Amino acid sequence: MKQYKINKIGACIILFFGGFSAHFAAAQQPNNSKLKTSLQKIITPYKAKVGVAIMHMEKRDTLTVLNERIYPMQSVYKFPLALAVLNLVDKKELQLEQLMYIMPSDLRTNTWSPMRDEHPNGDFEISVAKLIEYAITVSDNNACDLLFDLIGGTASLEQFLEDKNIANMSVKANEIEKSKGWEVQYKNNCTPYACIELLDGLYHNMIVTKESSAFLFKTMEATATGANRIRGKISKNLAVAHKTGTGDTNKEGKTSAVNDVGIVTLSNGDHVAISVFVSDSYETLENSELIIAKIAKEVVKFYEN
Repeated sequence: MKQYKINKIGACIILFFGGFSAHFAAAQQPNNSKLKTSLQKIITPYKAKVGVAIMHMEKRDTLTVLNERIYPMQSVYKFPLALAVLNLVDKKELQLEQLMYIMPSDLRTNTWSPMRDEHPNGDFEISVAKLIEYAITVSDNNACDLLFDLIGGTASLEQFLEDKNIANMSVKANEIEKSKGWEVQYKNNCTPYACIELLDGLYHNMIVTKESSAFLFKTMEATATGANRIRGKISKNLAVAHKTGTGDTNKEGKTSAVNDVGIVTLSNGDHVAISVFVSDSYETLENSELIIAKIAKEVVKFYEN
């Protein structure tokens, strides 16, 4: 792409966070055994590969279910992409308020893009902050690829993840590349626990600065997609900062991915991170989302009691 113009707004030196590592060595706790059994019972009846990871932010206890395999991320990868952009903001290589000029050729027509629908003729300016909001809250694919252009492509995102010591997460294809074939979507993959590490780092301001973390957390709380996933069966009074991902369904009726990862703020003020990946599902979209909703409900009930 690289067809837009960027209006830079100066630079200065700031203190930069070093590599993020190992989420304070959290370990699975014995009192989670009943919760793990409950989650396994939820998953068993469905014809899908389901991976789960949980972490209570304050208690530091964790659990995983079928975390030993990798799952296609789909648009969940827009969450680490946003972190990589914000990392450059922290380094003063970008600024949230700087403007990008978007031409019609920057807006692909054969992809999901509310931003394009609102500006069908292109020829407008948009801030980096607004691009992040489009990519996270409505999972806009054109906004996503514009952000990839800003950071230098998928290789730069993978280098960022390596620098922050996030293992078991791979992003090889942007949205244009993903559209080239069914198998390409599987190149963007991770374990559920890898997303928990990112969520943990976001919550504790260990990946980007406190200001950047607060911006992204608030943006993720405004996510409009996936209302029937983590949010589906928990109290509407609980805030959820999350990012969804949804794959295609092939002619055999297999849906590559129905995912949701996020942090729920419990009624007592504590926080629990939930990462659920429903892969290669032969269930309806409604049932695949129901798996996530049931898991989130069970996790919230466990930690609220």
